[in-house]
Amino acid sequence: MKLRKGNLKTKLCQLALIPVICLGLATLVIASVSVYISTANETKDGLKNLAYMLHQMCDIDGEGDYWVKGQHLMKGNDVFDNNYKIVDNIKRTSSVDATIFYGDVRMITTIHNDGKRAIGTHASLAVVESVLKKGNDYFSRQVSIGGVSYFGYYTPLTNPDGSIVGMVFVGKPRIAVVEAVMATVFWIFLLTLLVAGFTVMMSIHYAHKIVYSLDKTKEFLGNIAKGNVEEKIDPNILKRNDEIGEMGNFAVSLKQSINQLVSTDSLTGLYNRRSCETILTKIIEENKKYKTKSVIVIGDIDLFKQVNDTYGHQIGDLVLKELAIVFKEHMEHKGIVARWGGEEFMFIYERMDMERVYEHLQELMKAIENMQIPYNDEMISVGMTFGAALCDQDCDIDQIIKLADDNLYYGKNHGRHMIVIK
Repeated sequence: MKLRKGNLKTKLCQLALIPVICLGLATLVIASVSVYISTANETKDGLKNLAYMLHQMCDIDGEGDYWVKGQHLMKGNDVFDNNYKIVDNIKRTSSVDATIFYGDVRMITTIHNDGKRAIGTHASLAVVESVLKKGNDYFSRQVSIGGVSYFGYYTPLTNPDGSIVGMVFVGKPRIAVVEAVMATVFWIFLLTLLVAGFTVMMSIHYAHKIVYSLDKTKEFLGNIAKGNVEEKIDPNILKRNDEIGEMGNFAVSLKQSINQLVSTDSLTGLYNRRSCETILTKIIEENKKYKTKSVIVIGDIDLFKQVNDTYGHQIGDLVLKELAIVFKEHMEHKGIVARWGGEEFMFIYERMDMERVYEHLQELMKAIENMQIPYNDEMISVGMTFGAALCDQDCDIDQIIKLADDNLYYGKNHGRHMIVIK
């Protein structure tokens, strides 16, 4: 079955990317609204303080009631509307416009229309209703004056007796407030973008590591399925302390189980013929590469058919198992032993000459002679015949096996229970 590549990595990236984008957008929206509300409230408080300060400055500047004489605003006996310093100072120090109304008419102001102060223009009906009629302060985020939108704050202008005769206004152009909000939001957006970008990069990196580990595990299992039992898994996968690391360890355990099934004989636990041929090929290659020698020995149990016929195949199997134990102990640090077929076994003595191997085989024959298997009231013992052949750097695998086999059958045909070297 052909699998599409890249799907898992794409889905993992999407899984990480979509929540980050949604969270980033939500954060940006909430932050923008919060900044706007906070800035608007701060602007309101600031304008309120300035309006009260302007009112106090008006009270301090001159004595008497406010009244109108012709087109001039008077305070007591003095002309009050010639004093623009009182509003210009506020404009200069706080960058907000200021206006003093008599009734609903602007008498002193920093607001300009067509290059002139907007003297004589009127406040809106909503402002008049709230401030002049009800005596309340009034704040709005959408005060339109001469085509310019303001954050504006109004408070009543009163005579010494407390009667309302006009209004005091301070206002900040809405565009200035919005620009301040946008400047703050920009930095929030930039920070959100950096955090989101870092999160996405980390997610992509982690997704890549996950997919890489899964791909390597899949590749490992695929090679095992193809019969490559020598395949090794990436060690970095086994170092992971998560489910993927566990999966990798399970895959290795599976390989070991499969390797044991395909490379060992189920009855004796020794290497089977298939794996023995593979090992022998590698040993011959090493002999050629390093100019070393090995000895190949094929051994056969003498009269094993009689054991099966006399005592049954169950006892015959027991004999094979017990011999396998003797063989494993004997071959430790010498080479390998495999069940070659039926009652035949192959011994590969690595990096040894024939003289030394002959001595080892004599020791093995004594160990086999000493092996006794109890059966009812008697002890069963067996003997073996061995055929040996020297494999140097020039030997051929088929020829060396044939030579060892020929020597074995020479021994079988000439009395058995012997070691044949020819």
